[in-house]
Amino acid sequence: MGKSRLLRGYPTRKQSNNGCGSGSRTRYFEKTNLNRKNYLLEPINRGSHKKNDALFEDTSLRTPNSKTLRLSDGTYTLGSYGFNIHFPTSEGFVEYDNTLILKDGVFSPTVSDIDLSFAFDRPSYGISFEGVRASFELINDNIIPSEAQIAEIPKQEYATKSAELFAVPNAKAQLSYCNILDGVTVSYLIYGRNIKENIVL
Repeated sequence: MGKSRLLRGYPTRKQSNNGCGSGSRTRYFEKTNLNRKNYLLEPINRGSHKKNDALFEDTSLRTPNSKTLRLSDGTYTLGSYGFNIHFPTSEGFVEYDNTLILKDGVFSPTVSDIDLSFAFDRPSYGISFEGVRASFELINDNIIPSEAQIAEIPKQEYATKSAELFAVPNAKAQLSYCNILDGVTVSYLIYGRNIKENIVL
């Protein structure tokens, strides 16, 4: 396995002010370090592709936390991630799309193996997985209802095809409930099937 490093051309994003400023929204995405391993299979026609750039992802080689790309020089390169970016289905591994959509008054991920729903106007969510249902809610008599602010994902341009194919921009999402108490913001970061709660005072 090669050294863990950021793939050249892979986009990085910086955190703004929790999405609660005037007209702004949260942009919180961590850098994804890729452990890359190259290995030779049969040679193929390079054609007009850049040397060692990717042709496509071989989806049959997916694991929960890795992708494998076919390169133009006949090798493959594997990138592993710090969290699961795929989940198993009857048709193979599918990539998480945690883009949050509003339906029936709750926000839910677009494509996931868990049933996750966030309340429209207060820090509360429910999660179901493998027949188990759990709910979490911040309880306080002074909570001020606040519509959830969804993080924007800026469009990116990639320096190489490999960088584009290794990118997982929709595997993460964040929403924030701003000033639900005096000076208190609650935000949730969803990545893969994980949820991280942040309380900003």
